[in-house]
Amino acid sequence: MGFVLDWQKKLGYKSDPFVEEPLARVHDYFVGRDEEREKLNLFIIKQHAYGILQGGKGVGKTSLLRWLHETLQAYKVPSLFIEKRLLSTPKLFTNALLEHALNVLEKKVSKPHEKLQGDELQDFLAEKLAKRRLVLLIDDANDLSAESVKLLKKLLSSSHEVQVILALERTLKAHEELGEDELAIVLDDLDPDALVQLLARRIGLAQGRGTFPFDDDELDTLIGKAKRNPSRLLALARDRAIELSLKVKAPVPTRTVTVALAPQSSSRSEPRAALPLEEPRPKAPEKSSGTAPGRRRWFAFRPDEDEAASVSSSTLSPSARNEDDSAAAFEGSVSEQIDPALLDELVAAGRNLDDERPSKKEREGERLSAKKKAEAPLPPAMPEKKVSSRELVTGSPRAKRRH
Repeated sequence: MGFVLDWQKKLGYKSDPFVEEPLARVHDYFVGRDEEREKLNLFIIKQHAYGILQGGKGVGKTSLLRWLHETLQAYKVPSLFIEKRLLSTPKLFTNALLEHALNVLEKKVSKPHEKLQGDELQDFLAEKLAKRRLVLLIDDANDLSAESVKLLKKLLSSSHEVQVILALERTLKAHEELGEDELAIVLDDLDPDALVQLLARRIGLAQGRGTFPFDDDELDTLIGKAKRNPSRLLALARDRAIELSLKVKAPVPTRTVTVALAPQSSSRSEPRAALPLEEPRPKAPEKSSGTAPGRRRWFAFRPDEDEAASVSSSTLSPSARNEDDSAAAFEGSVSEQIDPALLDELVAAGRNLDDERPSKKEREGERLSAKKKAEAPLPPAMPEKKVSSRELVTGSPRAKRRH
């Protein structure tokens, strides 16, 4: 048995799939809860003001709230998710609402909220949010302070656009005073099939394979010990995965590729596999035995029949076979588009150009002639003629003075 330091690498994981914190998007691993999600949808459509999402610890209240938050963001509905750490003090809770209520100028320049305290600040905040659509999702609402509950009352009484959903373990009198519970969702534990699907999705997000290293017996044991509680199942699965990393072999990476076989060509001993959705390549025309000797091939190179017969497609590398197929397809596609008569004219024009080309002796003579001209001495320079200033001005020679 080898020594293991990185259990995630041994099991083929890129990260820990069993952490309770959200992995990427909740939509990627959220399973089950169809009835509860339908109730949340109706709550948003009917624009009810207040609702409670109740359930024991670890049953998935936070995941369900995050699922709703992501869904509302996808539909561009303003929503605010308040997590547990923002409920520790009333100031943090108030600042989270101010961040959503104030505009950029009020946040950076005027800052009117800094001059207000207590009831004045709550009234100012309720007034700012009165005409704005907002879905307020509060997790672990049992930690709400009395001052924060008072602020929620003002929001619900002054605005018909604000919707509040609390996720909590038990309902207290202070929560009932906020208004009528028009959601009334009580979460139970997940069924075994949904829990197996939850593990598979989380392992898949960590680049794992299936539910490895858990087989069916291991999964049944884990679900029984966790009593179908998702949070406890993740903790137990993590501990068991670490233990199994010392005993199991690393999974062999596999990749499933769907291919479609192209029709087998007569010049190939093996069929070529084409990628899905790939357009079929045009077939290359068969080589004619009546090709004129010395006729040029203008569009693609192909070896002679004797050379082609000596090279088998099985001995070529995959890249070489692909290049050969591409050349044949290109030649076939071009030859179908060009008129044969035009092709003969092009070949004849090429022959005429070859006939008009100077011979080697003529080219050598032209080269020597050019060399002699370049080496020939320059003619002597003409003597400079003195020009008077009058000639420079008038442009005519100076007239002789008469006596």
